[in-house]
Amino acid sequence: MNQKLLPILATGALLALAGCSQSDPGAEAYEACEQAVEVHFDSGDIYGFARLDQARISNVDETYEVASYVSGTNGLGDATRLDFTCQLERNGGDWKLVSLDLE
Repeated sequence: MNQKLLPILATGALLALAGCSQSDPGAEAYEACEQAVEVHFDSGDIYGFARLDQARISNVDETYEVASYVSGTNGLGDATRLDFTCQLERNGGDWKLVSLDLE
């Protein structure tokens, strides 16, 4: 299993959910994690993310942790599934990415 600690951790990136009409903070956190993961793929490499109800989402003191997976292709064009875990903090209407782990 190959784990990558991504440079985005040091930047404390803010993820804005422009046009997000969801009122469920867990769903918003999941969408923000999807955006953070998408940055690391070419546009054609992702088939799709797991459904929201398949993700594990927890909240402790306004820090959300999302564990889920994305299906896509690897560098050789083979179908693959990549598990990810990300932690986010709510920052007003935006989300601050605390960590992202891709496996």
